Amino acid sequence: MALRIKSLAVAAPSIEQLCTKFAAKLQEAKPDALLWLTDSQQTAAVAKVASRACASIGARTDAGLIGGGSEYYGPPGAEARVSALAIQNAGAVTPFYSPPEGLPELDDWASLASAPPEQAPPLFLLAAPPANAAFDLEGWLARMDSALPWSRKVGGVVCSDRLFLNDQATDGGVVGLAFRDCDMQAVVSQGAAPFGRSMVITRADGNVVRELDGGPVHEVLDPVLQDFMLDEPGNLMVGVEVPTAAAAEGGPVVEEDRPYVVRQLLGFDRDASALAIGAAPDLVREGVRIRLHAFSASNARNELANAAERLDGTTGGGLMVPCVGRGPALYGADGVESEALGPSLELAGFFANGEIGPVGGRTFVHTFSTSVGLRGGVKQLKTKAEFDAELAAAGGKLVVVDFTATWCGPCQMIAPLFAELSEKNPDVVFVKVDVDENQETAAACGINCMPTFQFYKNGAKAFEMQGADPNQLTAKVAALK
Repeated sequence: MALRIKSLAVAAPSIEQLCTKFAAKLQEAKPDALLWLTDSQQTAAVAKVASRACASIGARTDAGLIGGGSEYYGPPGAEARVSALAIQNAGAVTPFYSPPEGLPELDDWASLASAPPEQAPPLFLLAAPPANAAFDLEGWLARMDSALPWSRKVGGVVCSDRLFLNDQATDGGVVGLAFRDCDMQAVVSQGAAPFGRSMVITRADGNVVRELDGGPVHEVLDPVLQDFMLDEPGNLMVGVEVPTAAAAEGGPVVEEDRPYVVRQLLGFDRDASALAIGAAPDLVREGVRIRLHAFSASNARNELANAAERLDGTTGGGLMVPCVGRGPALYGADGVESEALGPSLELAGFFANGEIGPVGGRTFVHTFSTSVGLRGGVKQLKTKAEFDAELAAAGGKLVVVDFTATWCGPCQMIAPLFAELSEKNPDVVFVKVDVDENQETAAACGINCMPTFQFYKNGAKAFEMQGADPNQLTAKVAALK
């Protein structure tokens, strides 16, 4: 049976009532694994209820919860709350804990998640700094990316130092759930739109840029900043390009397809010709492109709308982690992000002090962002860069591509079966390409009729079928996966 994720939410004025309600919800859902969060100070009691039901990870957080179709902001009021993702049919889910001190050897990381790299296990992560020490979470993620490069990793930093693996409390570190034999979509909304042109760093000292495109920073940026002051609402940020598979192979990269991780602009000293970026020095180096971005509520809404369009038709559940600076503080209204992504999704999560999610080929801790991890579903690919990235991220999994068009009757006829196959085969990646919207990918793949289904393994095409034959499509998925 296919892995399923259900969102649960309970609230009560006392810890006894809260635990009773939570236990009843778990009895009804019968999960095999659980990710839970609470704003109650009596966290150990909640952890005990969760661990009695199944293997679980959880945390206390003070900045707000998401679950049951609603968003709750700030510390608890008259009622304490629990929000949870109940994972059913989860025979291949492994909970784990990584302490904050030190980093395991690379060979041990796959063992941590109980999966070899080629299985590309998706990861849900809850992180926290220890009470009286620092924690290099960016370094932790970099090591995990090296050990499990094709795994999608989504989560966030909770607003406390208390994490739980089953009923065992930990002082900081990372707890996680590693999923095997299923796929996960990862969406990161950074809430920022690019403006101006991209520029190449030609001299940098650590995270301070001194030259762009061979000229002093202030001379290159002055005209761009003037345009920002005149035309762009919002806060000024800096996007730093993240390498992609196409760029690594020397292939052409269209400007609109360049992935940028958006970071705060820490300072701009015109007299010293220096631009300080809130990014790790390994990102801010010579040869890397940067582009200015504007962060605003309207840009965040637009990016969420684009994400919702790509997730259109997706059902199931997943983890949603917005920044504490979003929600009503950004939008002036409640529930904007949950509503934007659609009522068909079973979402649970929390407002975080740092949001974990991928950009390009790397996992980052973000600020002012929203990270979402969704089990399976059919993802729509808008660009050739997204198509290439999806094949690279799949590792050894089968990827089935539906080349479709809105005006194609047979395409619409077989679409429900394609979605059903996605639900029944969580170990297969199902994506669709609208040939009118993504002409570059359609041309590169030699598509001349719709629907066409292409099957890929290890980045290479293994089979192609044309026409809406439900029996052939079902049989080929079963034979090739």
